[in-house]
Amino acid sequence: MKGKLFLGVLIIAALTAQISLAQLKIITNGNVGIGTENILLPAKLHIKNNYAGYGSFGIYACGIGYNAYYNYGIYTNAIYGNSAYGIYATARYASNKNYAGYFVGNVYVTGELIEGGSDFGIKEDVKVLDSVLPNVMKLKAKTFKYKKVKDINFAKGKRYGFIAQELEEVFPDLVVEHQHVVIDPEKKDEGEPEVVTYKVIKYSQLIPILVHAIQEQQQQIEELKKEMGK
Repeated sequence: MKGKLFLGVLIIAALTAQISLAQLKIITNGNVGIGTENILLPAKLHIKNNYAGYGSFGIYACGIGYNAYYNYGIYTNAIYGNSAYGIYATARYASNKNYAGYFVGNVYVTGELIEGGSDFGIKEDVKVLDSVLPNVMKLKAKTFKYKKVKDINFAKGKRYGFIAQELEEVFPDLVVEHQHVVIDPEKKDEGEPEVVTYKVIKYSQLIPILVHAIQEQQQQIEELKKEMGK
């Protein structure tokens, strides 16, 4: 009887007291910290990973169900309040690239995809574009298919676009070099990771350039109409 009573006391103490281990901390309100003693409120779960190898994961989630209709690596839901964010991510202070979201595969959005900020109040050094039509005429639109590249899930089938190296000769600001790190958790301690390097195009930045080119062309058409009407 005394043994059962002592066990019960231990269970109650474990449930009501603050639990603090080397890598896990649970405070009295139920919030949990893993890898940190300073739990960032109001987070219910705060995970900190100080691993200094080539790949550091705060959370590694995997959904595998061979007979499942859908598999979700992470399923989130944010409701009510003034604003709700299913996922809120930031990326800062990296010496090379900072991506708040990095997706190997297609991205589907049922709502609107809102990019950047266009308010005049957050811009400086605003200038009207010079003539771009001659450079636009140098662009060579292509059709192509992606090769199979290790660990990169490029879109399949026939694609339309430009070759980055060709566009870079005309609009160098629209082309950047990207490095894809091949993630293999089983080889995380085997030295430097495998990196695939290739060039990418900022396609959305082409929109104002193409609009300006159309305006230039239309102005030329209007001037020709005036000449022919004389």
